[in-house]
Amino acid sequence: LERRLHDAVLRPAPARIASALASMAGEPGGGRPSTPIPGGRGDPRDPSRARPPKAVAIRLTHEQLADLVGATRETVTRVLGELRDRGALTLRRGRIIVHDPVRLRMLADDETALADVRTR
Repeated sequence: LERRLHDAVLRPAPARIASALASMAGEPGGGRPSTPIPGGRGDPRDPSRARPPKAVAIRLTHEQLADLVGATRETVTRVLGELRDRGALTLRRGRIIVHDPVRLRMLADDETALADVRTR
């Protein structure tokens, strides 16, 4: 709740959208916790053994996502198009397929990564 409040007040719409999608896709630092086994496959401290990211399908319309993050549908559509062009996700009717939740979280947390996306 604290993260959502912070996002709604202080972060631009593109970062809020990317953050919400990363959370829904289960990226650590977002919604569901992840506990890798130390030294095991997927351990973030051992990049040579890391698992490739798993695509996650989220059933959500642009309008629903806009309501969730406090943005307009038009803004959500522009941001999703940009994220699609960057290879972070694929758009299907009523679904958003996140290919790399970790990358999406990095884009959300980088203040300049999505700064060039027009929101109005």
